[in-house]
Amino acid sequence: MPPVIGITSESPRSGKIHLRLAYVSPFVEMGCVPVIIPSVESDYREMARRLARALDGIVLTGGGDIDPAYFSDGRTCTLLGVSHERDAVEMALIGEFLLMDKPVLGICRGSQILNVAAGGSLIQDIQSRVPGALCHRRSGIAEAGLHPVEIRAGTILEGLFGTTRIDVNSRHHQAVDRLAPGFAVSAVAPDGVIEGIASPSHKFAVGVQWHPEDLYPGVESVALFRGFVESCREGSG
Repeated sequence: MPPVIGITSESPRSGKIHLRLAYVSPFVEMGCVPVIIPSVESDYREMARRLARALDGIVLTGGGDIDPAYFSDGRTCTLLGVSHERDAVEMALIGEFLLMDKPVLGICRGSQILNVAAGGSLIQDIQSRVPGALCHRRSGIAEAGLHPVEIRAGTILEGLFGTTRIDVNSRHHQAVDRLAPGFAVSAVAPDGVIEGIASPSHKFAVGVQWHPEDLYPGVESVALFRGFVESCREGSG
């Protein structure tokens, strides 16, 4: 059976659900069945429980900032695109998927909310908090704005990529601050900003701060998505 993968969507705009095709196409090419999850007001916990039982894995996509109330922090900068519905949906989903040990892949915002849902916190604005920070909030979808990251030896990312250095695209102004209990840092930018996290105790619970969907079919993007899909395939019927 092909794995059935949930993919979270951005906050609804003008009565429409939004999700870039780049998040979906790689998984279709790899033989998966995608299910788009809307960010709408609902019984979040019940919806999350049902989806976690029905899906083989979940992809948490990029988007707006997360409400700092989730990590007990006051607003220290201008937040962009906060959606209480999306936060609530994704927090509930992450809790259920981690509890059931089903694969989770977080991309950009998705990596941040994975860390928050598991008990960590965020740097609300890199440029104002990190001395000598790179410009992580660069324009450009793919090659524009690339910067190197160090892949930590012995991590799942090093196992997937087969290297300890790659170049990534960067479009974020927030990042992981306090790492969630049970998670480990798997990638770091030259300025010390955390670019990748993973939980060694879960089958596949990985967050990357860059946008591999926009670098696909680059070697590392293919390896990351394939690793996630294979983990989902192990649990599919």
